[in-house]
Amino acid sequence: MKPANVSYVATIAPVREIILGGTADLAYWRARLAAVGLFSHDDGGRAAVTISAIAGRFRGLPFREVSVGVTVSDRDGGPPDAIYLAEAFNSSRPLAWAERAFFRTPYQLAEIRLSERPPVTIEMSVGGQVVFMAAMTPAEPVRREAQAWEGRIFLPPNGARRELFYAHLAGPTEVYPFTAADTLAIRPHDAVLRCLLDSGFTGHEWRTRAAAVHARSRTYPRPTDPLTY
Repeated sequence: MKPANVSYVATIAPVREIILGGTADLAYWRARLAAVGLFSHDDGGRAAVTISAIAGRFRGLPFREVSVGVTVSDRDGGPPDAIYLAEAFNSSRPLAWAERAFFRTPYQLAEIRLSERPPVTIEMSVGGQVVFMAAMTPAEPVRREAQAWEGRIFLPPNGARRELFYAHLAGPTEVYPFTAADTLAIRPHDAVLRCLLDSGFTGHEWRTRAAAVHARSRTYPRPTDPLTY
């Protein structure tokens, strides 16, 4: 949960959102995250990994975004109440720059297309090459529900600094199964996309939100650092 002394500095709504929830090799992600002092959640012997795509406007500027997150805890056997933001991409050059400069988040510039209306699609290109594509075959939702998540999002190390921010993500959600007929194609454009391939990422379910709310705090040093909030 967010500490009482932490406030959200940016809220975006409505956000069109697609989440592809899946799993990957647990030992692989445990070894990779050990270097940053985090522990990948054991989800039935697999690591829980999500790929999220959103579209919205920030201060009137339209953007689309793709992020790769791993469910983690900051202690072995702890609750899976946080996300490690392995990488993120934004379609807006100014916003990608602002994320890196002001929040020290791992954003790159990319061309992103998405449709949250079933059958949903996500397509991301870098330098004119498609590096990620996922598409659902026509299906009916297995459930509809209000979902909300609030917690810590840990960032990759920035030099010697280890940092995090807090986020609130919520909205009416439709859930669909990821099936063998669905499409998932990943090109190892960089280290994190290669990690998805090397760790055997497989889709499990789709979650779609036509009108989500995303809020985030400023970036803070992790409590284990000498710096304090």
